[in-house]
Order: sequence, then C-alpha cells, then structure tokens
Amino acid sequence: MENAVVRAVLLKNEELLRRHLVLSRTVIKKLRDNGIITEYTGQKLLIQRGEDQIQTLLFPLKIKDLRTLQKFIDVLKETHHRWIAEVLLETDIESGRRTAVDLTKSLRYWLARQDKSGTLDSDLNERLIIPLSTLTSLSKTRNGLTTHLDGVNQSNGYISAALERARNQRLTRTKNGYANLRFQIGEGQNRKGSISSRVPEKLRELERTFESESTNNRSLLSVLKQEELAIRAHFRQNQQEQREIEQKQKDLSELQGRMRDLEERFVNMYRPTPKERDAFHRLRRL
Repeated sequence: MENAVVRAVLLKNEELLRRHLVLSRTVIKKLRDNGIITEYTGQKLLIQRGEDQIQTLLFPLKIKDLRTLQKFIDVLKETHHRWIAEVLLETDIESGRRTAVDLTKSLRYWLARQDKSGTLDSDLNERLIIPLSTLTSLSKTRNGLTTHLDGVNQSNGYISAALERARNQRLTRTKNGYANLRFQIGEGQNRKGSISSRVPEKLRELERTFESESTNNRSLLSVLKQEELAIRAHFRQNQQEQREIEQKQKDLSELQGRMRDLEERFVNMYRPTPKERDAFHRLRRL
C-alpha cells in the first residue's frame, strides 16, 4: 500500500515537478547523501538537462516507500523548493479503486502514520476533508453530486475535499467543516497571486546572478573595446613614423650623392694637369 501511495502522489504531481523542480548540483548532492538516489543516478543527473532529469529521478522514486518519499520532501524544503513540498503533502490520494488506498486521506496523513511520533495537523485536516453531512446538504442544490459518491469509501464519514472541489467550484463554510480554500495546481487561473509569486526563491536568485554576470561582462567588453581602439591608434601612429623615417633616409641618400658629385667637381677644378705642371717648371727656370 505504501508504494501505491507514493506512485499516486508522484503521478499526480509529475507535471508540476517537470516544470518547477530545479535539480542543481546542491540538490543532487543532498539526494545522494540522503540515500534517495544512487551514485550512478547522481552522475547521470549531472549530465542530463531539463525533463530528462525529472524522468530519471521519478523512475526509481515510484518504487520507493513512504520513508524515502519523506526524505525527498525534506530535501525539497532545504533547497528553496518548500512550496513544492507543501503541494506534495497536500495531495489527495485518489487511485480510482476503492481497495487500493483510502481516498479520504492525504499524503500528510500517511507520512504521519509511517512515523509513530508524528501527529496530524487537525486544522489542516479539517481544511482538506469535509464531512459527508455537509456534502449531503449541499447536494440538494447541485445536480449529479450524489451519483459520484457511490464508489467512495465512506466508512469514517468523510470524503476527500479534492473530489468535492472537482464537483463544485466553491463550498460555503458550515459549523461541521470548512470548504477547501486551496485550489489545485492545474487551476492556475484561479490561484491567488501571479505566476512570478510562485516561482522558487532559488530561481530568482539565479536570475539576479545571471543579470549581474551579464552586466559585468558588458563592462569588461567595453574596456576591451577601448583598449582595442587605443592599440589601433598606436599602430597607425607607428606606421606614420616609419614612413617618415624611410623618407628621411631617402633624402639623406640623395644628399650624400650630391656631396660626392660636388667633391669630384672640386678636385677636377683645382688639381693641375701634366701640361700645366711642365709650363710651371719652365717658367721657374727662366
């Protein structure tokens, strides 16, 4: 029977877990440390992403007992998934067969029964179950309600509030019990508060972290862009200086050529020829 309870809870909340449960490294480590998953399953979860992770996690959980499910709920409470844990605890067990599980009990009852020291929250229990006498009085104004109660286990005089909520959108408060004011997860349009208010705090922290990292990356990119522009400016300046040096070297080479030409002309102008030397010697003899 314990396994039937565990399977019923996980099957009813499978879509919820797929959408909102974030299996980070911290969550996977806690699941492994508490013996909920094996070392092999933990390594597999680290590699997988998205819905594949949830499918890998739920496959072994569906064959576990209530004690393992209690450990799983405790891990959810410790890792910023408390609201998911509360939804699991308030799940009404509806198996479709009268002999499978008791339709009048929630998961919180079964976990308290598993732990001998555990006690039921009477106020929560009153909000989760409604006396049949109240339903009988209400059924007079709602057609078709009594026909759905024939297959319900009424041995203790109570019926699951979730079943009544499916038949009637709202129930008024009576002196014998309270209408269930908690809406099902599937009725998102009727739940109080926006979707963002139900997002786990851990996801909001991750979003803020990503935004901060993105801002830092943009700042670093801006600095790198400025450095790139400065390097390009220095490169263009070096090219200009190199061209100026090459032009000066060219001018210096031309100047050296002109100086050599002038030197040759000067030598030719003042160096006497052999005939001039003979004439000079003859004049001295005379």
